[in-house]
Amino acid sequence: MAWLALDEYEKIRRVVPIVCVDLVVLDPIGNVLLIFRRDPPAESEWWLPGGRVLHGETRLEAVHRLLSREVGLVAVEVKECRTREVILPLPDGCSSHAVSTVFIAVVASWERLILESSIEKHCVGKLEQLSLLELRPYVRDSIVACLDLYLDTGYSTVSEKK
Repeated sequence: MAWLALDEYEKIRRVVPIVCVDLVVLDPIGNVLLIFRRDPPAESEWWLPGGRVLHGETRLEAVHRLLSREVGLVAVEVKECRTREVILPLPDGCSSHAVSTVFIAVVASWERLILESSIEKHCVGKLEQLSLLELRPYVRDSIVACLDLYLDTGYSTVSEKK
């Protein structure tokens, strides 16, 4: 896979939204995983695992790659929930603009949870517990939407929409 030089990527990032996936990671009883980010955007904030979709990669492939890379977990079920735009300020005065699809990723347990270096800490809990944390509306609303969808439909693997 060919990579852009950082300066080229920065030029593109300033004029074009980035395609991302964010993951509401759940266990079978409805506990949710949040991560505390070290890096921009959303530096020093509670957020959802996720990130950029790579060229040639489907959003569903990105879900599995990012879940494994960021938190060391494997999903037993994945379901697409919704797509939203996320615009956040960056330290350089510009903004990060992502078009992010939020997926439910159900894991069997938290046993293999391992955080990558860009994540300072994590929190696993029910929505009521997580609501005590300072969350951006995007994060809170994504969790609520995914929990509602999960509770309404239960397990049912989604395949990539073409």
